[in-house]
Formats: sequence, C-alpha cells, structure tokens
Amino acid sequence: RGHSSSSTAQHSTAHHHHRYHIMGALLCRLLGFFCSNSGCRLVADSSIWYNGAASLDSCTESPLMMAIPSSSSSSSLLSDYLNNRIVFDTVLENFEQTETLYLVDSDTNNNTLVRNCYIHDTDLDGILLRNVQNIVVVNCTLENIGGSAAIRGSAEGSTRNVLLYNNTIRNVQQNGLSFAQRVDSDGVAVVDQVGLYIVGNDISNTGLRVGSNGLTHGMYVQAQDFFIYNNTISGIRNGNGISVRSSGVVSCNVVKDGTSKSDKPSIRYYSDHQVGPSNRLIVTKNLIDEEEHGMIDLYPPAERYDGEEDRLDHVVKEFEITNNVFVKPRDDDEEEYIRVGCEYEENVFTLVIQDNTIPTTV
Repeated sequence: RGHSSSSTAQHSTAHHHHRYHIMGALLCRLLGFFCSNSGCRLVADSSIWYNGAASLDSCTESPLMMAIPSSSSSSSLLSDYLNNRIVFDTVLENFEQTETLYLVDSDTNNNTLVRNCYIHDTDLDGILLRNVQNIVVVNCTLENIGGSAAIRGSAEGSTRNVLLYNNTIRNVQQNGLSFAQRVDSDGVAVVDQVGLYIVGNDISNTGLRVGSNGLTHGMYVQAQDFFIYNNTISGIRNGNGISVRSSGVVSCNVVKDGTSKSDKPSIRYYSDHQVGPSNRLIVTKNLIDEEEHGMIDLYPPAERYDGEEDRLDHVVKEFEITNNVFVKPRDDDEEEYIRVGCEYEENVFTLVIQDNTIPTTV
C-alpha cells in the first residue's frame, strides 16, 4: 500500500480536471492514486476536502436533464411517464397481497402500470418480470420479501422499457432489486433488460438470509446500459449497496448508514457480464455516507460468468467517476474512497476521475 505525502495533504481545495489513458506505472502515483497488489486507490489527501459544505444541488433537477445511455431504445420512457404520455393497457393499483405478482410470458402483461400496491410477507419474489415490455411500477411498498429479490428481472427472459419509480423496499432476504443478463458464446445478449430505469426508490435492509457470502446486494444490476438515479440504499445488506455488472449510469444515489455483512463497498463495478453498446460506465454525484464500507470500487477485470477466457472483450472500456461526495472518514486503516484495479492500466481503458469530495482527516 502506498502512503500519502505531507505535501499533497495541504492542497485541500485542489480540483482535478484530467482525462487520461491509464498507462503502466503512471497510475502508481497519479492524482493521488497509489498501487499495491490489491489495487490502486484514491486516498484521503488527494481530492477535494469535505467540510460539510459540499452540495449536490444538481441532483434536485429533473432526471430528464440527466444523460441517458446512448444505446437505450427507450430514452423517452421516463419523460413519457412523468408527462402522462403513456396509455397503459392494464392498470393494477391500490391492492395488497402476500404472494408474488407475476408479469411474465404474455402479451397481455405488456403495457402495464402497477401503482400504489403493498406486497409483503412473500415466500418468493415480490414482483417477477419476464418476457414483457413497457412496465411501470410506481409508489409501491414491498417488505418482508423472500425469494431472490423484491423486484426481479428474470435470467430466463428479457424485458424492455421497465421503469421502477418511487417505490419503498425493505426487509428482503436476498436482493432489493435484481436484473439479469445472459449472452451467447459471441457475447450477443439473449436475455437482457433493455431500457431499464431505476429512479427514486428507497431500499433498506436486504441480504437478511444467512450464508449468501456477499452475493446479494441492495441493488444488483447485470443489465446493459441501465439508468440508476436518485435512489437511497441503507441499513443492513449482505454485499454491495449498488452492484453493477455492465455499462450504464449510476447518478445522484445515496448509500448511507449501511453495514455490509461481507465487508463489500457501497458501489462496485464487477465485470462478470457483457458490456453494453455504450461501452461506458458513469458514476457521478452520488452521496456515500458510510463509515465502514464507504467506497466506490472498480474491481479488477474478471472472467465473464460463463467462463469466457478473454478478460477484456466483455469489460467496460470507459469510466467516469466524478462529483461524488464521501461524507464520513473511513473507520479502518485503509483510508481509501475510490479504488481501481491495477489491471485497468491497459491502454484500452479510459478513466476519468475528477471533482470527488472526501472527508477532512483529523
């Protein structure tokens, strides 16, 4: 592990506006990054100091102002819903149930609005989506949920144009939200969740089942070119607050007051699924308010879930980690806030890290 120098610790207002390709040993001391066998990390003397005055005011703007992944075929979905431009074939609203809501395998389940529902104390998932399109779930509460997730996009069939908006999810045995991806041997998606929007949801206390070894998360998204905006993840979890496995946008989310039973970071990219057409992961304007696990982590490139041997073809190539705010000093000895696997020193990757805010150290 590298150690910071006293000279850099004095530059408490420095902003970093550098776009660069990671090349060789340059990463070992670049913009406050330090390398060891366990990775490269941004330590507590190398970005903007947090002094309680940091602001994420732009996150109060309409999400319509946010960049939508360019490959999304449904870039108007969120706008259409918020502006009442969608005509639904089916509206399910103001109901309570203690079993899974299945929206699967039938055209009659397309174009469905699920609104103001209360799903609780289920043995299996709260809501299961498979082989459907144009689904909006809004203002629902799901609690005390068994199965794989409170809301799940199946690995056995795709979805298209799904918006999860302003829902409350709490006390879940495994994942809060889970959306799968599967590809063929050439990396072409055979199951994906195209046009996935996760906006304004409140997720707390997930991964309650014992023995899952960090494999469940507050939010677990394998889908390509997702849009995750303005959600709050808190409380107990098993793995990450937000675990993403492909390209997309993670913006204006809050991960706070959490405890990972497997010591996993707040937000992590783990590259075991196929990158989407945009080939870019943007992690921006998130607020991380955790003492033990308050970190954004680009885990070293991993093999694809199906054993794909090429360790780079399926991996996201462009990363932007900008304007994130870390509120609390880490309470361990690492003092790291943004960690990047050293394998990303290959020149096929582009990494932008700038204007992140980290705590003032005593």
